Amino acid sequence: MVLKLGRYLEEQQGQGRFRFQATGGATEVLVGLVVSDQQVRRLLGTLSEPESAQVEARAERAGKAFLTLFATG
Repeated sequence: MVLKLGRYLEEQQGQGRFRFQATGGATEVLVGLVVSDQQVRRLLGTLSEPESAQVEARAERAGKAFLTLFATG
């Protein structure tokens, strides 16, 4: 999945939609924004499984934050 995401981000940068120095770094940022501490907290049992609405809201926030960091327009 991460390789596909990296290729997608490279394609988008090639079309002028994003600006970043390293594809791997941009991919890590996006994955980090989406996953954050949720995975660790779930493994430790301190966070219950999120509802669909929570997952969608988190994904939207992560996407907006990524665009703020890397979008060109």
